[in-house]
Amino acid sequence: MCGEGDGARSKKEGAAFAEGYYYATEKTKWGSCRASRTNENGRGTMMKAVMDARELRRLIAATRDFRGRAGSRPERDHIRLQFHKDGCCVEAAAVDGYTLSTEWAVCDSVDEDFVVLIRTTLPPIGRKNGELAVVDRLEDGRTSVRIGDMQFAYSVPDAEKFFDVQKAIPHNAPEFRIGVNGSYLLKALKAASTTENLNRRIELRFHGELGPIVIQTRASGLDSKCKNIKLVLPVRLRGEENE
Repeated sequence: MCGEGDGARSKKEGAAFAEGYYYATEKTKWGSCRASRTNENGRGTMMKAVMDARELRRLIAATRDFRGRAGSRPERDHIRLQFHKDGCCVEAAAVDGYTLSTEWAVCDSVDEDFVVLIRTTLPPIGRKNGELAVVDRLEDGRTSVRIGDMQFAYSVPDAEKFFDVQKAIPHNAPEFRIGVNGSYLLKALKAASTTENLNRRIELRFHGELGPIVIQTRASGLDSKCKNIKLVLPVRLRGEENE
């Protein structure tokens, strides 16, 4: 957040703020934190989408841990939001080169199809339900996220350089599908981490659609035949889950 100095609102700016203007208050690597204002009518906006603020926060929570380090590919340090006018929805995506996450949500309105990159920091969300977030792609190329009377607007890398996640997602028919209780699988993975750093390799063994899923780690200091085993039984898939 901006402090005193460049980017802090003056008394004059504060008066304009009260009259319906919103100021960027997040200082980011990609842009200075100078006051940049956009009125409620969307002046300076190229494309705009409106959605539930808590849904936007959920999208960020589901993807932020899959972002990569900026390095030579700064776009990977961001989350991509791809808005679709047809269907009035948005797909969030993040990728780090080893893992990938996408998450969908319904929007209240989408002006037209467009893509923006966003950071993981949002303006404060109030306690009342139904608070809306307005996501804009501004004429100067910045991304703007406005919730209530607070707006974050910042420069971002070129969204066109973001990795095409559809190329990484297999679209051919899988060899087989396995249904599993997510809580049980997470419990097994957490237990495996007590003896093996999950940043290292662990072994997952699948024994068919209805066979157990076995998570195997080595037993430190013991014979190679000694393996730590965590086993999770599958559940049957029904209806749409089989598609």
